[in-house]
Amino acid sequence: SPCGSGSGSGVGVAANDLVFSPTSARHILTTHEDGCVRLWDTGSRVYVDATSGHVLAAAATAGGDSRDVSAACLATVRVAADDGNGGVISCRFLPGFVDARPPTAAGAAAATAADDVVASYLTPPFLTGSEGNTRITLWSPFTSTGSPPVPVRTFQIGLDRPLRERSIPMILGAGTTPSGQTHVFVADSEAGKIYVLHLSSAAGSYGKVATGF
Repeated sequence: SPCGSGSGSGVGVAANDLVFSPTSARHILTTHEDGCVRLWDTGSRVYVDATSGHVLAAAATAGGDSRDVSAACLATVRVAADDGNGGVISCRFLPGFVDARPPTAAGAAAATAADDVVASYLTPPFLTGSEGNTRITLWSPFTSTGSPPVPVRTFQIGLDRPLRERSIPMILGAGTTPSGQTHVFVADSEAGKIYVLHLSSAAGSYGKVATGF
């Protein structure tokens, strides 16, 4: 299915990772080999063609054995190129964070966003791992207004090969470390190493805002 915020169901596209939103169990984020992430709503159901994976129109849902039932795909966002290198390997939501914005003066001013803007957030901000899990990107939240998440910051681990661990294994949030900081741990099982990224943040008027690495 095509990437974008359209009706691509994502059915039939190989998935690499899956996480539930910490703020609503009905929302699931998946990563895919076609270079996209998809947000699903388990509280909504759609019928899809079992062969093509395309969402069926209402008139085409009245019976038949060629249909599958799927959670509704709310949004599809391009993260990486569909170049045969595995697409998006991993994803993690950031519990304890409300938003993600660049650490600029404009971003600091936007940290006092109106209540209706914050109320439109369907999920917390999230992280993705692409390019063999060596490229970690911080994204703003998904929203109910249809505005897609935007990349805030990217950290590139300088390796000439993919990491041999297909997930971001752990995020330690504020309050779980003595300093109250947040760290992202990325494992490389082949080399026997763990890369630790410090996630910087700011205090917005409505909650904690992730600003980068």
